Amino acid sequence: MINTWDIEDDSIDPPTVGDIGEYPLIFFAVEDIAHLDDTAVVDIDATATVVGNSYIAVDGLRRWPTVYSGAGWKYEAQGTAPENGPVRLHGTFHANHMGTPDVRGRVIRVRIESVEMRLEPWPRDPGGSLAWRPIPGTILHRDVAAAPRKYDGESPTPRGKRVDWAVIVDLELTDPGESGSAS
Repeated sequence: MINTWDIEDDSIDPPTVGDIGEYPLIFFAVEDIAHLDDTAVVDIDATATVVGNSYIAVDGLRRWPTVYSGAGWKYEAQGTAPENGPVRLHGTFHANHMGTPDVRGRVIRVRIESVEMRLEPWPRDPGGSLAWRPIPGTILHRDVAAAPRKYDGESPTPRGKRVDWAVIVDLELTDPGESGSAS
């Protein structure tokens, strides 16, 4: 998954079917994301390897630097428990706009993800500020040959508005392409 603003600000090139994509990865457990009904949520087997000493983080919890990896991908996270060996992950991979590429593969599908949003009170704000929040169950996908560079469209809906907010990229990891041919 790539946030549309990462493409609009030139942090990540728009993916095109047939090109080679290289992306630094971050992973969000399904509980950490607002769109539980999203088809980008995956269950994937991985190998966890603690790669450093534990430390106390700013939130007061002990953390372990851990690399999670699978066939053709990896990402590093700060685990809340030491994990080594096989694990099953449930959540979404996001292309990060910074860092060294953790995954490389041939782009075999590109989908634009849109969601209906409504104005709701901002959490923990006694001043009554409002924020656009996703409406659960309203995510839609449409296949495209290439993701656009700009995302201007907002469509009014009876409950608020529909916006394009992400690009879902399917990669064939067994076809990593030639070095230096990433788009």
